[in-house]
Amino acid sequence: MVNSDIHLCPTLRPTRQQFERPFAEFVREQFLKHPEWACFKVIPPKRWKPNKRGKYDLENVRIATPIKQHVFGKSGAYRCILEEQRGMMASDFEKMASGPSHKAPERGHRDDDFLERSFWSSVTINPPLYGADVAVSFFDERLDFGWNLRRLGCLLSQYDVPEIPGVTSPMAYFGTWKSFFGWHKEDIDLYSINYNHAGAAKIWYCVSPRDGHTFDRMARGLFPELHAACPAFVRHKDIMISPRLLRAAGVPFVQARQEPGEFIVLNAAAYHSGFNLGFNIAEAVNFALPEWLPVGRAALNCECSAMSDGVCLDMGIFFPDLRREDSSSGEEEEGEEEDEE
Repeated sequence: MVNSDIHLCPTLRPTRQQFERPFAEFVREQFLKHPEWACFKVIPPKRWKPNKRGKYDLENVRIATPIKQHVFGKSGAYRCILEEQRGMMASDFEKMASGPSHKAPERGHRDDDFLERSFWSSVTINPPLYGADVAVSFFDERLDFGWNLRRLGCLLSQYDVPEIPGVTSPMAYFGTWKSFFGWHKEDIDLYSINYNHAGAAKIWYCVSPRDGHTFDRMARGLFPELHAACPAFVRHKDIMISPRLLRAAGVPFVQARQEPGEFIVLNAAAYHSGFNLGFNIAEAVNFALPEWLPVGRAALNCECSAMSDGVCLDMGIFFPDLRREDSSSGEEEEGEEEDEE
């Protein structure tokens, strides 16, 4: 990337010895040193592999509801309508994504500025297809060494947290050129890790938690009707805001290009969005560290109908006093009803 306005996220290249450390320990150390980081990229040691096969059996993976992503708007602020499509096997999705109508424009060499301009200049035309939220992992159950998204060993595993795909277990994502993920924070403001298994790169935009209020103010100004309907409307993942608008509004952000074989680790409560440069296979899961507990407790969650199928995690699992408060509140309401009778 040659644009002088672009600030890249930090990139770490751990040695095998460093990569063999417990995942939560390594990541916590980075964010304790740099709480201002929105995210960081990790390039694992060369001998590390997420699976021994080295291949992806897409013929046995079904994408239940591919999403056609319709975008409306102008001048860098866009609304998205996600239209569910008929299910298909991942192998058929790959064939479709590799067709001429779903391929990125070519200039003979890698040119991120050109691809970024191509994305934003055509974001409202030719809606892409995205195979998101597929409950499958391409990591082996156990690896010789290093990070395994199926076994992160984070704070969530130390509590009685129910099984929630995407939160406690990984989900896969199948991209095409221009398919995107709208601006959002993770559910309950958790941390997140994303691994790009194969195919094309991903472009990320990430805002540090310390600048979240600046992003919120900008988003409310751009979409006042959405904020009036739901104070937590950004959690709906249906808005796109261009980097040009972020800069104009004075919202600091970092950008990353995630190649196959690379991780992106997101800070808790970090706003992020991005898009795919072609067909790819990615995998992601949430995780928690001790520093997340007060963040999760204070998180503003969506309670409107737009998130009727969203993640609902009882924070009383981590804070027993919340359950006592809910219990006391319920008893008071029952008492009031009895008095009325």
